[in-house]
Amino acid sequence: TYSNMLYILLKEGKLDTLESEHAASHLAKSMGMVAFLKGILPLAHEGLDPGIPINLLSAHRISQSQLLEANSIWDS
Repeated sequence: TYSNMLYILLKEGKLDTLESEHAASHLAKSMGMVAFLKGILPLAHEGLDPGIPINLLSAHRISQSQLLEANSIWDS
């Protein structure tokens, strides 16, 4: 995971303080979210389900068909 990689880098650089590990935790979570978001469109272009919950899509008024078409999301 991203957090393990960052913790190892902090440890090797002798920078493993409570504050740096806390920051690394947040950074790793953000890196994971970015990786997930970057993977949505390629999956949708291939016609695969990118794994976004239906209630999240409906909260943002995006239909499943729009997601699978992928291009129509960016038109609105």
